[in-house]
Amino acid sequence: MTTKGELAKCEALTRFTNKHCQFSKYLVVVHKCNDMSCEFGCGPLRMPQEAYKKMVSNRPQVIPLPMRASPEKFQKYKDLKETATSERDRPSYKPATDASRAAKQKDKKTQQETSITYHAKSARATIKCSECDKLRVVFSKERLTRNQQRILDVVIEERIYVCGEELISAGEPLYEITCVRRALVCGMPIEKAYFSSRKFALVCTWCATGGMTIKQKHLIS
Repeated sequence: MTTKGELAKCEALTRFTNKHCQFSKYLVVVHKCNDMSCEFGCGPLRMPQEAYKKMVSNRPQVIPLPMRASPEKFQKYKDLKETATSERDRPSYKPATDASRAAKQKDKKTQQETSITYHAKSARATIKCSECDKLRVVFSKERLTRNQQRILDVVIEERIYVCGEELISAGEPLYEITCVRRALVCGMPIEKAYFSSRKFALVCTWCATGGMTIKQKHLIS
């Protein structure tokens, strides 16, 4: 049996999925990358450029997730299209309440080896889980250099991240410089450091919808 971890070790497959695939609980979309020098031989797009850009910008939510209009029925697709949705009403969804002991041990080990703390002052960026759409904080001990920030931006843009996974693997740039908490699983709320850092947009801790920054809220008030 091939596990998700074993597939992740296949570098060519990982490069392909990061650049050409979008995933949700109900759908996998495989598309061209619009790069004429693509190592996988992508040809020119046959769909309009604007439509392609819109599709890619919606990663990782390819289609809206089912949301209830009432306890008895779900909302129609046309009403949810191009709107932010969450897993709250997915029929098979069972929110997790805690991470495993092993994941907590991994976080403890990372802190001991890198001196990175999971506090607001160490929050540098966020990455969105491709399964639950929650924003997870990327931490580093020191402020990132411009080059390090550019590398991190590429990772965030291209990597298909899932809660609890390692963001940067051993041997990759920024390994032991940046990290995300491993003791997080899909369904758990956005961590407190996201809000207390006052660096990111104000969103719901449970469904991740919203968008106003702390500074914008202050100006309005």
